[in-house]
Amino acid sequence: MNMLLNDEFIPAVKAGTKRSTVRKGVRSIELGAMCRLQGEHDYADVSINGTTFKLFDELDSADAIRDGFESVDELRRVLTDIYGPLEGEPVTIIRFTVLPS
Repeated sequence: MNMLLNDEFIPAVKAGTKRSTVRKGVRSIELGAMCRLQGEHDYADVSINGTTFKLFDELDSADAIRDGFESVDELRRVLTDIYGPLEGEPVTIIRFTVLPS
């Protein structure tokens, strides 16, 4: 399975500081699945640890830190830049562990 990820986030995945990704909508992801987070020029292979469903407005600082951001405001800003307005919309938090390359 492949998921697109901006190249700017791949180093944080490889360093272990980004341990999740938030996606618009409700996504069904198999627990334990191997996944390639694919950027335009780089990638990271990960194992899916779990998913959580929330409304965009319910994202909190723990979600932001796990996703490699310093604050929930920064996480929400980046998600809005990627997807457009998300207020009241469901999102899926996909947690993962990076696999050795």
